[in-house]
Amino acid sequence: DVAQALLNAYELAPGNFTDSQLSVPERGNGIPDIVDEALWAAKIWEGLQDDDGGVRNGTESQGDPNFVQTVELDDKGDYAWAKDSKGSYLAAGVFAQLARVLDRCGKKKRASEFLSRARRAYAWAVANPAPVKKDLAKWGEYNVSLRAYAAAQLYHTTWEKKFHDDFLALTPWREKPNSEMVSHGNFDLQLAAYAYVLIPRDKADGAVWDAVFGAIRKEAEMYVRGSERMAYKFLRHPYAPITWGTGAYQNYAVPAAC
Repeated sequence: DVAQALLNAYELAPGNFTDSQLSVPERGNGIPDIVDEALWAAKIWEGLQDDDGGVRNGTESQGDPNFVQTVELDDKGDYAWAKDSKGSYLAAGVFAQLARVLDRCGKKKRASEFLSRARRAYAWAVANPAPVKKDLAKWGEYNVSLRAYAAAQLYHTTWEKKFHDDFLALTPWREKPNSEMVSHGNFDLQLAAYAYVLIPRDKADGAVWDAVFGAIRKEAEMYVRGSERMAYKFLRHPYAPITWGTGAYQNYAVPAAC
């Protein structure tokens, strides 16, 4: 999520971000510092990708740490989750976006490495879809929504028609232009939508691009209407409970930024 947010911010307004803008160790390397931060956030996913392309979907310990124990005495192990299509599609999208951005920065070799990672992760996920459970519509999140996201990012980076065809086939906007980004219990296409509108309109399907942008705008306007009724005017989903920091999440700002 962090890498996606930083890269989206950069691509939406690249003129706002430069090298040596922040006090990060990588400053002065010819890459905007915000992209360096995205690279740092993506390092774990590089390490979690197996040779066959599949990506392990995160890490976790077998229990919470003892909060009065110093870190060197912590006996909890840290383990990688299994490979699955969800983690692989998410990583494919981030890797493809990093490849595109690094290529623009003149880092051709690193860009090529990330594009190879993206292709392999996508191919593995296509070949290893999550089991479809008829009683759990959320499984569409693994095999449809995130594949559409990764396909959009790969198309933007490679301009290969097969990825564009995948996006169009996996999303509703060609047949139903008024479709929203989220259909609760069916799909959540927010990441896919944001990825698609970053594509220049003349390189996309123009009618679909307009429909996707309209869906994003509709979401942003809903947030604004909800926020106008709040005592504190921070941007958020009007139906999200204000618990555990939900009012502060950056993802609510993305539709407005697009």
